[in-house]
Amino acid sequence: MTTTNDILNQFHTIVGDETDLSSFEELELLNKVYNEILNTKKWEILKKEDTGTLTGTEINTPDDFTRLLDEPVIYLGENNKVFRVIPFSERRIYKGQNNIVYYDARQSKFVFLKEQDDTYSYDYIYQPDAITDSVIPVFPSRFWGLFPFFMASDNDFIQLMDKNRSYAEENRLRGEMILNDMMAWNDDLTMMRIYGN
Repeated sequence: MTTTNDILNQFHTIVGDETDLSSFEELELLNKVYNEILNTKKWEILKKEDTGTLTGTEINTPDDFTRLLDEPVIYLGENNKVFRVIPFSERRIYKGQNNIVYYDARQSKFVFLKEQDDTYSYDYIYQPDAITDSVIPVFPSRFWGLFPFFMASDNDFIQLMDKNRSYAEENRLRGEMILNDMMAWNDDLTMMRIYGN
């Protein structure tokens, strides 16, 4: 099984073992790259469902919630009645309407404009735990090779290591090749809902 240490060893192979980064700083750099990749796309592997029972007007979002999917809706009841999620600033426009919800990002909750008493469900993008010695990236290990290349082409790292400036573009391009493969894999997963399995 591939581990976080394998990613860091590949990073050392690319840049040489003489980096000035501590183990902690290497993990910070890895997580910086990881979060940049997580934010490039609404990855299929990051989609989750939240369910529960709503009594009143508020649903607290899970701790790992980052954003809703492309269709900003919450479903209520067995018949999946659709409630549209609107931006916080539009809540006054729809005051009193039954099928409208807004997201209060400051309090991390969805607020319905009228009281409800039903079950709910909605899909969202979650934030995975940071990579550590014991926590690995959520993507399949065949794509992990992109991390060392993007780490080696990171501007902050390059400023520390003069000898890596000349390879920065090459490392970035190699990382992008793997990222493109991962995006194609994600697109194939997305197409399953159109064509079926």
